[in-house]
Amino acid sequence: SKDMYLDKEGWKPLEKSEQMIWVKGEKKPERIEISWTDHGPLISPIIVESKNHLSLSWTIYEGGRTLESIYLLNKAQNWREFQDALKLFDSPSQNFVYADKHGNIGYYLSGKIPIRKEEVALFPYPNWEDGSNWEGYLKEEEKPNVYNPDEGFIVTANNKIIPEDFPYYVSFDWDAPFRAERIRELLFKKEKHTVESIRKIQNDIFSKKGEHFLPVLREIKEAKGNLNEALAIIKSWDLLMTSGKEAALFKVFMDAFHEEV
Repeated sequence: SKDMYLDKEGWKPLEKSEQMIWVKGEKKPERIEISWTDHGPLISPIIVESKNHLSLSWTIYEGGRTLESIYLLNKAQNWREFQDALKLFDSPSQNFVYADKHGNIGYYLSGKIPIRKEEVALFPYPNWEDGSNWEGYLKEEEKPNVYNPDEGFIVTANNKIIPEDFPYYVSFDWDAPFRAERIRELLFKKEKHTVESIRKIQNDIFSKKGEHFLPVLREIKEAKGNLNEALAIIKSWDLLMTSGKEAALFKVFMDAFHEEV
């Protein structure tokens, strides 16, 4: 039925709500009807035609106190107040780093992290099967955070921030580690850093990804068709992400590589 949906407890009625969307140039708003399940709104009418519908679970639908968190964050005077402010930052999850005039540093992962029975975020999960429901959220003390690490610095560049043996599923959509590796590499080059040395790290254009892939590309003897010229250009690259054709060709290659694999 178009007005019912099935979950593990049986058939339930969809909740309906009407939304008004103002469109530039139009005198009247567009009115659309949104159908809601216990797991969020149905989004399948927007993206796909199928006999099965898709609903989207998202922590942001539950509301929260994120704006209040940002206000308190700007008034925080120490690590404890910094943490207390971020406990209210419900969604979306963000990497926050901390530093104060006393030399203390910290890292804190904000946002609600759902507890899932299985790692199901990669694919749609049948709503009527056990395991589709979130089992609450991680407690604040269970989420990744660190204060004054022995290493003396903290690096986060959208890379994976949890160990392989972390007991909970957090995400699959981590950025590749290359930027974080490069930052660590540059930090280790000096015992003491200045504003200028940190500025150079911020503006660094060396490609760790290129350093990883270029040796493999240089082993290729010949390319198909008319790609030999492009291959020769990439092989001569100095690994700097400048506006030259070498870096541009490497980017084109990586985009094609990702599409293939």
